[in-house]
Amino acid sequence: MSATSWILPSISDEQSARKASRQGVWACGFVTLSTTLLVVLSHLGWSPHQVSLWALLDAVIFAGVGWGIYRVSRVAAIGGLLLFVLEKVSLWIDNGIPPNALSLAVVLAFINAIRGTVAFHGYAVRSESPENGRPRVSSEAHNDGSPIENEEYSCGACGSRVVLGNTTCHSCGEHLEFT
Repeated sequence: MSATSWILPSISDEQSARKASRQGVWACGFVTLSTTLLVVLSHLGWSPHQVSLWALLDAVIFAGVGWGIYRVSRVAAIGGLLLFVLEKVSLWIDNGIPPNALSLAVVLAFINAIRGTVAFHGYAVRSESPENGRPRVSSEAHNDGSPIENEEYSCGACGSRVVLGNTTCHSCGEHLEFT
């Protein structure tokens, strides 16, 4: 593993995808702690910038986003990147403070979190699917192997109930094969 492998980590399985997504957790932790520290320093008079107590809400939001990324949420990873970039653009426009190298590192961490969470869910679906990539619907069958009519089954991809005869899960849109 090279010293720069954190910049664009290789993702080849669920474990490496989860590891790449953890960069977003660290980014959220950094944003949460640095924002909290700036608020405290500002109110003690030790900061050149006045930071509102409302910034603590920002810290709480990033803590929640970090928890979501820890749980491998694609929405949290994308939301974290968008929120961070919007805040940096706003800071630049309102106060004339341009993004620095540390901000770019945080953006890269969020990008890797998105890569990791998306890949993780791709690997998770494939590991639950049979060899052809389609989820199977498990069911009891007659002695000749044909499914029992008018019974409900569970989708192999999302677990939703599926009625025999449907070839597509109404919840996740996956093509189904009855076994």
